[in-house]
Amino acid sequence: MFLSRVRLRGLAAASVTAGWAAVLPFVGWVVLAAVRGDLGAGASSRGAGGWVTLATYGFLVWTLWSAALALAARRNAGAPVAAIGAAGLLLLYGAELFLIRDVFFGSVPRLNTVFKLSYQAWLLLGIAGGVAAAGLAARTVGSGPSGSAGRFGWRAAATGAGLLLLAGLVYPLLAAFNRTEGFSRATAIDGLAWLAAADPDEYALTRWITDNVPRGSVVIEATGRRWALDTSGNRVMVDAGVDYTDAGRIASRTGRETPIGWYFHEIQWRGDTAANRDRFLARQGAVDDAYLTSSPERVISVMNEFGADYLVLGSVEYSRYPGPFPDYDAFLDRVFEAGRYRVYRLPRYEPVSSP
Repeated sequence: MFLSRVRLRGLAAASVTAGWAAVLPFVGWVVLAAVRGDLGAGASSRGAGGWVTLATYGFLVWTLWSAALALAARRNAGAPVAAIGAAGLLLLYGAELFLIRDVFFGSVPRLNTVFKLSYQAWLLLGIAGGVAAAGLAARTVGSGPSGSAGRFGWRAAATGAGLLLLAGLVYPLLAAFNRTEGFSRATAIDGLAWLAAADPDEYALTRWITDNVPRGSVVIEATGRRWALDTSGNRVMVDAGVDYTDAGRIASRTGRETPIGWYFHEIQWRGDTAANRDRFLARQGAVDDAYLTSSPERVISVMNEFGADYLVLGSVEYSRYPGPFPDYDAFLDRVFEAGRYRVYRLPRYEPVSSP
């Protein structure tokens, strides 16, 4: 009886302490909203469904943190599992209260907050859920608590968890068949296997850069903006869209640096300011010059400006620029060739001793 009272007191203390994990974020939101003067608008815009979601997350955070503290007090191995699960739910709970104010604020304000935090949340919940499921299964098939009521409770919990697991498997099983066309085509865990099959020369170029270009080196590659010749034979830009295209593919596939990536993403994460827009547009213009100019001096100037030792002439460059390209072989060292694709390097001059 004494031990039961001690355990009840410990559980009550853990519950009170854990309550702060659910209350403090909400209090912080209320205070910040009141200071900004939009508490009323924020409360009314949430809607009934939003409040139910918020209350559910708060209750689950409180429950799991209570369990984590109570188990930790008893030195139970389940404490870290409950804490990991609580941390995952706390991320989802926080995303219901706060957001990152970025360039999407005027259109889809919570996009990146929910998008980014959900990744971490589901990773934590997946770890905690997997360990909890294994522990529940062990309890069910093992000795478990004595008494028929105890065994029935664990079996009921295991049955509910099993049904939940089966429901969660519906999407990955069906999606796997959908995305692979019923596994009718070759599959691989190599993210560049498709490139090796679709464009072997581009794949060879990518592999060569990965294997031979030192880390930290800067590589000039197409910006992704599309150029064409007008009726007078002048080069004009016909498409400035680069985001969500194969622009920047050398940087993303090899980890080597490039002077400019996806323009809007640069703006998104570095700030939508006039100075940033001018800077990124200037970088795009300089890199485009390296493929559009007829002047070797301009190409070398661009490479020196960004500290680049390498320049790529591959599939994206041929598809974005109308040509003719500068005669790179006349002033750069050709260090790789596959079909019509090339990698060039600035000449290296090393001092030699006089005879």
